[in-house]
Amino acid sequence: MARGRHALGMALSATLSLAACDDPPAPSSPAASAGPATTASAATRAVIRIDAGHDAMTVKDAPPYVIAPSAELLLDVGQHRFLQRDGGPATPDAVHVMHGSSGYHRASFSGKQIVLDTVSLDAVKGGPFPGFEAGESYLVAVGAEAPAADGALRFAPFWTARVNVAAR
Repeated sequence: MARGRHALGMALSATLSLAACDDPPAPSSPAASAGPATTASAATRAVIRIDAGHDAMTVKDAPPYVIAPSAELLLDVGQHRFLQRDGGPATPDAVHVMHGSSGYHRASFSGKQIVLDTVSLDAVKGGPFPGFEAGESYLVAVGAEAPAADGALRFAPFWTARVNVAAR
């Protein structure tokens, strides 16, 4: 498990170099709760709660979150504790969203929630973020960014999960 986490972390750190649990949503949320087998009709906002069970860095064959197609995704940190590779506590400051080989977006954040949408996500590769499209799969990584000596911005992921969007 530690070796897999290290290898995935190294791959994501290299790939994401920039010169570049499931709890239901709050009752006021119109979104679908995401779980390994949950789907819902189209929504404006989907919601997932970050948990250890979906963390592809620590759980071999971690199940993906499954959401309805939506313009935005609310990531709720809840009580999840992020850890550095050495096991020490970590404070994330960024979220990166990858969609195949053509879409790569990032957003800064602090606190317990972030909405991932066309406003919050900056394009690193590809155009503006199109939303979470029906039938597509995304990799969402939460971690910390830091400048490197060469001026590039490096990303160290603390948590990653696959997000599959249900077909309409």
